Amino acid sequence: MLKDASEQGAAAAGPVVAVDAGSIPASDRFGWWSDMVGHEVMPVSIRSAHSGRFQGRVEVVDLPYGQVSTFSNSPMTAHRSSLQIRRQDPEEYFLILVRGSSIRLEQARGVVCLGVGDMGLFSTSHPLACEFHDRDQPVRVTLLRLPRAVLPLRGGGVDRLLAESLPAGTGSAALLGPYLAGLPDAARACAPAELARLGAIGVDLATSFRLDPASPPGALPRRPGEPCASSPHDRRDRHPVGIPSPRGLQPGVPRRLRSQPERGPGACAGCEGCLRVRLKPGRAGTGESGTALRRLASVSSRAQSRCWEADGA
Repeated sequence: MLKDASEQGAAAAGPVVAVDAGSIPASDRFGWWSDMVGHEVMPVSIRSAHSGRFQGRVEVVDLPYGQVSTFSNSPMTAHRSSLQIRRQDPEEYFLILVRGSSIRLEQARGVVCLGVGDMGLFSTSHPLACEFHDRDQPVRVTLLRLPRAVLPLRGGGVDRLLAESLPAGTGSAALLGPYLAGLPDAARACAPAELARLGAIGVDLATSFRLDPASPPGALPRRPGEPCASSPHDRRDRHPVGIPSPRGLQPGVPRRLRSQPERGPGACAGCEGCLRVRLKPGRAGTGESGTALRRLASVSSRAQSRCWEADGA
């Protein structure tokens, strides 16, 4: 799809395909962008207050084990439903680097706001809500597509990190951010063999993030072809019907209510969406949120006691 559009006047240089939505007639531009996102990322439903004057540019670098895509576009929202997942699920993960404006990401009971320089993770296999905030400037993000086969999925650790801010204070993060931002320009001068090596470096950097918090120090990523914990062939450390183990979660407290790491200035500190999630309107100052948490903790404690009694029996 991108290559067809690039032949109509956009830039295509070697392994990099770049398309500016300005080359598409204005009446067709937003619909074309929606179809392009569905083809290059995954099928989603998008809306934008700027649909009549939508602007966007995309650069895509295909790699042996994934893809790096850079998007610069007008603010919008994107939703992926269970129906869309049933129709088409490539079973892939995307590591997202925010480079302009900010976004709010919600998936698998996790909610996070990502500011410039932040990185997060989302999956094609769970319903998704993503809001690109309108700050009177274009949204700029870079996505690294990672097939499930290349990630360390033992114990479902990766799925527990969906819609959470990945640690930024690591050596891998310090290298991965500039790598993603600079790859399209670097790839234009690469021969296929060199590009394959660069692609392998990106996968190694992503997996060295310790995406699986249950992995022991020094654990290597799972090799392609090994059964993963999300498949019916490997149910270790999982409950019946494939429900992830609650290990590592605070008892009785939903993920979205757990405290998030402190954020620096300018990193979406006043996001109304996240404030609505943390405390619904009309309940501020009433103490009802604390009561709800105590009720949840009480229910969790009673359920745990029943489990212990069942084990003793």
